[in-house]
Amino acid sequence: MQIMFAHFYSRLPRHLVLNLKRTILLFPEHEVFLVTDQETDDLHLYNLQIKKYSPSPEWYKIESILSHPTDFRNNFWFISLARFMAIAEVSKGSTKPILHIESDVILASDFPFDLFSALDKDFAFPVVSKELAIASCLYFRSGLAAEELARFTMNAVQSNHSTTDMHILRDFANRNYEKVQVLPSAPLQPDAFDNASDEFLNQTKFAIPLFNGIFDGFDIGRYLFGDDPRNDRGFSTLRKNDARTYLNASKIELSVTEEREFPFVRNSVEPYILPIYALHIHSKKLNLFRQNRMSKIIKKAVLESKRPSKKIFSLRIFLASALKAIKRRIKRSEVS
Repeated sequence: MQIMFAHFYSRLPRHLVLNLKRTILLFPEHEVFLVTDQETDDLHLYNLQIKKYSPSPEWYKIESILSHPTDFRNNFWFISLARFMAIAEVSKGSTKPILHIESDVILASDFPFDLFSALDKDFAFPVVSKELAIASCLYFRSGLAAEELARFTMNAVQSNHSTTDMHILRDFANRNYEKVQVLPSAPLQPDAFDNASDEFLNQTKFAIPLFNGIFDGFDIGRYLFGDDPRNDRGFSTLRKNDARTYLNASKIELSVTEEREFPFVRNSVEPYILPIYALHIHSKKLNLFRQNRMSKIIKKAVLESKRPSKKIFSLRIFLASALKAIKRRIKRSEVS
């Protein structure tokens, strides 16, 4: 399978470089790709395949249409959905399955690639709320499937200039339910879901035995390790739920074992534990992307998962964010 990462409009962040290195070492039987418009001459990772991307007319058309602020994180809202266009273009004509992984998502060493390859669906990804789905783990059966999502993205942007990649994926799942396999992102535990539809609960019920595990879409990694400290001037909040999503992560029961570096979660309806195959590390904490250091951090976070919420502070992130804010103000003053 092709494991594909994508990054545009800024230097490769350290967590992505570490994630690429870790993924290559863990899964030598799979092809690991990086799709980017950045220079990579100093990226010396053996067996990493780099697909240099030159933006297409469709890419620039979407960029001109979207109404999101362009000065937020190097045009974050745009590149989050434009990556669908890039993946489709570099995969055009390919019959190989593709698993796109977001740069801050780490995979367990026992990630079930074989179960993805056996799917009779063209797409698979987690759904996290009535309005949102996520490309944390986004499976395409082939390049043709990637092209279909790219066309849908173009139409979605033309219809709604303020749409996002998460809204697009959710709408795509709604309109193409026969082609999309929803990845289970939480155990089947109705009391842990806030305002989840019966349809979503049924999708989760049937998806869990299909994969015998779950894939953190948005909530679990954020709950355990905090959100992105760049969003709050260097502060990150541990063990806090996001009201925008179905899952209340404080209500699930997590555990760890010596045999596995990733946690398990208890499936309360049918009481057995499920492995978590992917964790979304919103905080970008670098040691969580280092194979030799992550296990201790994960175990500590799981053991403390029932403690009260608390804020932690990163001086490094605060100073970097402050410097960027000063540069933005200077740039704006020069323009005005």
